[in-house]
Amino acid sequence: MNRATLLTILLIAFTLSLSAQKTVTGSIRGKVVDTAGKQSLAEATLSLMDLKDSSSTGFATANEKGMFEMKGLDEGRYRLLITFGGYQNITRVFSITRENRLSILGPSTWKEEVPPCRK
Repeated sequence: MNRATLLTILLIAFTLSLSAQKTVTGSIRGKVVDTAGKQSLAEATLSLMDLKDSSSTGFATANEKGMFEMKGLDEGRYRLLITFGGYQNITRVFSITRENRLSILGPSTWKEEVPPCRK
């Protein structure tokens, strides 16, 4: 193997190593609960948006215990929108950083929407 080939292989390996170190991925998890009845809200809808441009970056539903998790999130700021029929929407903003790769929402409690009074 000549010097040029060896140098090229080393340069490629070094470049791949550096690019792998720059990648930061994280996750968010939590539980969705009704405030009055303290019941888990299974099948609540979770929509994740990039905070800088509001582009959609993920979608999930809560399981039968109201738990959810979204993995593989790139470094950045996000807005999580939680919806469930008959309840007010909840919005939470969080960040994934090199230092904080896991964001935990701990039970997100909801109030049932009250219909307007009519005379």
